[in-house]
Amino acid sequence: MLPILLLVVLSLSGGEKTQATEAEHRVELAPFVVYGAPEGLSWQYARYRDFEALTMCTPDLTQAVIEAAWRGRHLIPDQFEPERSDPAAVVLYDLRSFISSRVEPGTMWQKDASADLGADWVWIGGNILYPETEDDLMAANLGGIDRMYTLDSDHLPRLFKDYRPRPPEWILIGLFGPKGAYTSLGGYSLGEPQLRVPVFRWLDDAASKALRSNKHPEAEFLSFDQLFASQPPGDEAGPAVRRKWEDQAALFARWQILGHDGAKSGGKDGFWRLVYLASSGVPVDEELFKQCLGWSYAEAAQRMGRYLKGAVLGPGDIGMKPFPRTGIITLQPATEAQIARLKGNFERLEAKRLRADHPDLAALYEEAARSTLLRGLKRTDNDPAVRAVLGRLEMDTGHPAAARPHLEAAFAAKVANTRALLALARLRIDEAIAADGKIAPAQLQGVFAPLTAARERKPAEVETYRLIAEIWRRSVAPPQRGHLAVLLEGVKLFPHDLDLLRQVAEVHQQYGFGREAAVVAALGLLRSNTAERKAGFSRFLAETPGSPKP
Repeated sequence: MLPILLLVVLSLSGGEKTQATEAEHRVELAPFVVYGAPEGLSWQYARYRDFEALTMCTPDLTQAVIEAAWRGRHLIPDQFEPERSDPAAVVLYDLRSFISSRVEPGTMWQKDASADLGADWVWIGGNILYPETEDDLMAANLGGIDRMYTLDSDHLPRLFKDYRPRPPEWILIGLFGPKGAYTSLGGYSLGEPQLRVPVFRWLDDAASKALRSNKHPEAEFLSFDQLFASQPPGDEAGPAVRRKWEDQAALFARWQILGHDGAKSGGKDGFWRLVYLASSGVPVDEELFKQCLGWSYAEAAQRMGRYLKGAVLGPGDIGMKPFPRTGIITLQPATEAQIARLKGNFERLEAKRLRADHPDLAALYEEAARSTLLRGLKRTDNDPAVRAVLGRLEMDTGHPAAARPHLEAAFAAKVANTRALLALARLRIDEAIAADGKIAPAQLQGVFAPLTAARERKPAEVETYRLIAEIWRRSVAPPQRGHLAVLLEGVKLFPHDLDLLRQVAEVHQQYGFGREAAVVAALGLLRSNTAERKAGFSRFLAETPGSPKP
């Protein structure tokens, strides 16, 4: 028998349909655990483009899953494809291979009878799991699926969020939020390259019904200045404003991608140019908006309002270019190191994902992850890449002392990924801090070493720059201006992260670099979305010698 394999089908409410949206009806199953597997099954491994797969499924089904995710990235222009040091991980299994399941084929992914898409549409929802964690991993139980979907957009949000400089929240919500343009794609037409998005729901059922019946002919929008603020509305604005902001961001993105008059000049290219400039930290104002899209704010609001009336009446279609040809994925027997690293990390991430809502199930996954990784270390003579995953598991579960030697070994072997490097840096910083809260000069090289390695990896992580700022804030030895240039690099990569901007400004002020401190603080003031944030940056500027008064 194979060792214990813990499989979760779906970790949502037990056995009942979730509340249905206007475009989706799915049966959600309670989590359950399956132990063991029949003799004769073995893990296979494949590397394809930016993916690596550990699979027990057939080559055809494995290829279909990876190709579907790869095609999904073509919903975003190539210019937004992030640089990546590591491939995305895919773990695939077939529940029918492990037990005689009572789950009937198709019950975990159902075509919506009300959508009336026609026989040539393939449903693209499915039961692929993308954990909302720090790792890029997807996993799927493919039991009961006889025909795989052609395109999968669920991998796309992580891919787009990994683009640097990181895009602002309004476009992330507009594309991938609760009602985002790409959140609920309904199907891919086999006859023509076309995707369908569901009926748009504006605010709530009552508001949508009023728009459909023309009882409320004009929707009330927030100003475009509010929409394009680098941060969403703050808590003092209230939940109603936040909800309208999210819906308007989704409507704007959908109008630009689907609407026939979304941009007077440049079409979709103008929209993506606006996204590119906003991601780079360029403030969006009416002049830039008009340069990219061709409309004034007033004209755009009128046209978006007309588009909304149609969007609440019926679904929309996204025209697609034919997908590029794909090569054949070649499977080969997985090595013990590949099994331990990928399966163990999948189990670690599942434990982390389930810990809040299903602690008992999370504990089983934690046990399985530790068993998988320790067995892998024994069979691979302490493979350092496997040790990196085990070190992170120990950090997840509150055992930093046990994590330290594994993370150090992975770092020494140059196989630690970014998150493992950041975990090691945190441990070294905590160890280096003296009783007075300072870090001695002799300790600087050691605490900076994993962060230097993390800076060389793609995509960049904001935590790297936060830790560098913390080190200099505590350092007994003052930095030179060139040392702090690394922090300004972080500002360029994460121009909308107000916490980072505040840290960087404070460190520059601490060491007398007032000009740099003032520039960063002024940027933070410009991008602040709450009265508290604005007041904080304003006070900082007032206290910084030589800075312009806000």
